[in-house]
Amino acid sequence: AERYRSARVAVQKIVLLLFVIVGASPILSYAILLGTGISAVEEGRITAGAFVALLSYVLILQGPLSGLGFIIGEVQRGLSSLQRVVDV
Repeated sequence: AERYRSARVAVQKIVLLLFVIVGASPILSYAILLGTGISAVEEGRITAGAFVALLSYVLILQGPLSGLGFIIGEVQRGLSSLQRVVDV
């Protein structure tokens, strides 16, 4: 029981870390894009439309990447559950 508890705590720590990383990455990417994109539009290197399109692409990719992170966590949890069943 203690081994199961410690394994479960370790999995929860990984899930929490993944949740923080997945949650912070869109905010970080928007901050970087806003900083570089606004200066690029002001300098005339890209148009405002291209900048908006780039922000839209990042928004579109955010959902599937978040889902992928969730699936990876569920697979890890399933594999550890399978290992416990095999051990029994």
